[in-house]
Amino acid sequence: MGWAPNAQWLEQICSLLRQYQDPQADHRAIFQQLEEAKKHQEFCLYLAYTLGHAQGVATHVRQSAGLLLKNSLKGKYLEATPEAQAGMKGMLLATLGSEEEVIRQTAGTVMSSIVGQGGLRAWPELLGSLGSDLGGGNGPARLIGSLDVLQKVLEDHGQMLSESVDGMGAAPIVAFMPQILALLSPQAPCAPASQLHSLCCVYETLERWVQLEPHLLQQYVRGVLGLSMAEDVDVRRQVCMGLVQILHMHPDLLEPHMGDLIVYMLQRTQDADEGVALEACEFWTAMCI
Repeated sequence: MGWAPNAQWLEQICSLLRQYQDPQADHRAIFQQLEEAKKHQEFCLYLAYTLGHAQGVATHVRQSAGLLLKNSLKGKYLEATPEAQAGMKGMLLATLGSEEEVIRQTAGTVMSSIVGQGGLRAWPELLGSLGSDLGGGNGPARLIGSLDVLQKVLEDHGQMLSESVDGMGAAPIVAFMPQILALLSPQAPCAPASQLHSLCCVYETLERWVQLEPHLLQQYVRGVLGLSMAEDVDVRRQVCMGLVQILHMHPDLLEPHMGDLIVYMLQRTQDADEGVALEACEFWTAMCI
């Protein structure tokens, strides 16, 4: 990082965030102080630093800094100086490797907001980081952190990931798809989190009618079917959603498996988890359309 905070000002911001968590505090006075602090041109840099790099600061305070950062940037990110933008993006990228899930997830939320305002073409480092992290070679935290931010961007600004970007031979989501599909395996690293994020990413991609090569669609079907007996409830729920989506959009891919699928969906409609059972019920509606 090329930017470093002033220790005294950093402590003041952390102190305000800590006090704001206290139910007995004067929240109106603290809010006014935070509003005054927002006028400082480096305020957002301090929040990004607190979220990802402030040592010894409680997790809930760091998370508050991230949420405040997102709200502070809403509609105003492009007003920040290029130096401030680069500083925030660099710190957020590093935060994807945090060992604390809530910190990674908060960083992903902020990053998706920045992508929505500045676009992916203005953040090539993010695309490079995602491509590197999805292979799993940079550690489990970065793998899950990158999948999380990829899913958030797909959900919030999916069209951007389906558009061409300089330096990539295909739209980013199409370029990342082989790595995503490779995680739809019972032996995937960081399962079940990596499996769930990957299922969600492909689901969001197909919802936007992004054209995938036939061999990738077939690999997706094999991956979904391979996870059909997953122990994790959220994975089973997403498997049901994925199968319903495929039945809507590419019914021919499920034709060879239809007998087993009918038996499977009958079982899932009686799943102990109500959410899984409800998603399985959608299968019968899709069959009638």
